[in-house]
Order: sequence, then structure tokens, then C-alpha cells
Amino acid sequence: MITSLHQLHQNSFFVLSITIASTGSSPPPSTKSSVRVSKE
Repeated sequence: MITSLHQLHQNSFFVLSITIASTGSSPPPSTKSSVRVSKE
């Protein structure tokens, strides 16, 4: 269970990285919100 969850997390991060790379320097608003929350 924990292993699957970890794999899923890695996979989401991988997809997110590709999304950011393909959209250039303008990630989706949801990603910006996430980052903002993390920084705070």
C-alpha cells in the first residue's frame, strides 16, 4: 500500500514536471496555488 502510494506520488510529480516543461514558464493556476501554499 505504502509502496503504491509512493509510486503514485512520484508519477504525479513526473507528469507535473513534463506539464511545466511543455507549457514553458507558465504552469497551471492550480500548480501556482500549491507552490504558494507550500512556501507559506
